Amino acid sequence: MRRPAASLVSLALLVGITSACTDSGETTARDDATDTTVTVGESELDGGSLKLTTVEPPTVGTGGYKLFGGSATKVEVQGGKLEPDANATITISYPENATQEQVDNLAILRLEDDEWVALPPDSVDKKKHTATVRTDRFSVWDIGWWDVEQATERAKTTARNLLSSDNLLLGGIGRAAGNPPVAQDCKYQALPLTITLKAFVPKTIECVTFVREDATRKTFTLHLSNRHTEPYLLRLPRGVTYEAVTPEPTNPYSLLVDLLGRRMNDQSVVMAGGSMITLKVDAAQFGRDKPLVISGSLDLARPILDLMSASLQVVMPAKPTDAVVRAIAATDQAARVGSCVYKHFEKIAQLKPTTTQALGDAVGDAFTDCAEVMKNLGMILAQKMVEGWNPAQYASAAAKALLGSQIKAVVLIWQNSHVIPQMIGVVDELARNGFRTYTAEVTYQDPPFDRLDDVMPVAGGAFDNPSSPHASVRTFPTIGTQCVDKIAGNDWNNWLHSPSRFAGKWYTQGKTSSAAYVTYVKPQFRSTVKDYFVHLTGNGECNGKLKEEHGTYHQEWRSYDSKPDLNGFVVFHRVFVYLPNSDGWTPFFSATLFDPVTGALVYLTVSDTVQTLGEEVPAEDVLKSKLSSQLEYLTHRTDAQLGTSFVPAG
Repeated sequence: MRRPAASLVSLALLVGITSACTDSGETTARDDATDTTVTVGESELDGGSLKLTTVEPPTVGTGGYKLFGGSATKVEVQGGKLEPDANATITISYPENATQEQVDNLAILRLEDDEWVALPPDSVDKKKHTATVRTDRFSVWDIGWWDVEQATERAKTTARNLLSSDNLLLGGIGRAAGNPPVAQDCKYQALPLTITLKAFVPKTIECVTFVREDATRKTFTLHLSNRHTEPYLLRLPRGVTYEAVTPEPTNPYSLLVDLLGRRMNDQSVVMAGGSMITLKVDAAQFGRDKPLVISGSLDLARPILDLMSASLQVVMPAKPTDAVVRAIAATDQAARVGSCVYKHFEKIAQLKPTTTQALGDAVGDAFTDCAEVMKNLGMILAQKMVEGWNPAQYASAAAKALLGSQIKAVVLIWQNSHVIPQMIGVVDELARNGFRTYTAEVTYQDPPFDRLDDVMPVAGGAFDNPSSPHASVRTFPTIGTQCVDKIAGNDWNNWLHSPSRFAGKWYTQGKTSSAAYVTYVKPQFRSTVKDYFVHLTGNGECNGKLKEEHGTYHQEWRSYDSKPDLNGFVVFHRVFVYLPNSDGWTPFFSATLFDPVTGALVYLTVSDTVQTLGEEVPAEDVLKSKLSSQLEYLTHRTDAQLGTSFVPAG
């Protein structure tokens, strides 16, 4: 018979029971203080002997379980080890005065990673008052029972915390502000994809970037940061898929709820309060000239899932790891839970405007209807949690019946307590104060002519200040030199999409002037432009007439390689122009970059702004250095915004 702890003070950590062999070859050991017996098969002990030590039970959480009291037993192998997949048995006695309810809910508890793991007995001998369980590992062992009152009180406390005024739901719809994470690489967003948020969840922060691994540049990453504390259910159109949410809940049961929400179908996902959701957008799925629409609404199903997870917490044998939760969330049982709850969510959403009574009936129906599928999910959660710890213990009919009765007991208390009405009140507030449909339009334009001005650098940094009042330029320059007519094949008006579809801006500071241009070459002429750039390399000179009868000029140009590590087709020129009535050569430097994949064409020039013969002309090294720094900045910017790949990876 199990002895009380008070009589074991002198024995704690002192009693060591050495094992002995039976006639059948099994090794057995017994701790008389706790009435615990351990049996190991003949070939399942790799050397050494069993050692049992009486110890005080560790003061760690037991969840919905209670210990009978008294001492616990530490089981170990002295001078050897237990073979992998061994089938040892632990038999522990329970008090003779245990109630029938306690006997019906017996659990043998094993210490695992500083937590008690509750294992259902393989057998119970009611005459000898013992319970037996199989195990393939040793630890500290004790016996107890699942206490429905303790479990449900703990579950109700969890529910109160979920639904308290400090929590997201009762904090005020649209008034409580969250502090979500935001994407770190969104200083310059991808321009071909535009998301319009005027009719979407207020204050949402968006970020669009290219998926660099996609050479076609038609795949994008879309981040949406929810600055509210309430969750929203988003319905995703074709071409938009869920990737991740940040941060993920640290509580495994909250993580389970989030994962269940994602299992409804591939085109729906929950944007949790204070979180950033990451989506992938495949522009190849877009219809011609038609935007995609992401729609959303407040997630009325979340309170139901929260309460169901609170029910699971108090009947599980231990706290699951993230790996276990993710494995369970991928099962058919999890899909059925998500499907059941969100089926009722759709019904609830159709009730507006409604009465609290009708809403309460709908929520109660959802909780009752989905309790069975949640019980089935709990069964496999328990099995997965003890995988490697004889999972057959949770696959047996007796174990399933026990766990099922425990979940039903919690559900019964939910239905007869204040928690369900409180939850109904939360859903009622959600429906009345904020239930509406939000929409975000996603459009794709490639090339993004309507947004090319966003590529132009702002004041400051390498580009100095835009020239005023003529900062923007009206025509795209002829690429090459003023003697470009000497080069066969020049026909820019045909090669470019449109003379007006470009972005350009002048910048001045001190004695230097810069110009930056971005435009696109038509797909059918991209190979021609590549060949044209080949002709631009090298050195040359020519004479010509200036425009508007200003006289003639003499020009020389020299090619140089300023950035050999850049990708694409790159031509750098150092050009000298001799103008009549001037005091010599006027130098300027230019760089031209072309990406044949996207068709993007970037052109930069740097020159002096000296107006009188008495002014000192900037040294060539100054101009060349300025061009180099501007080029480095603009190539990174166009890579991020236009999907070019001028800058090599890394």
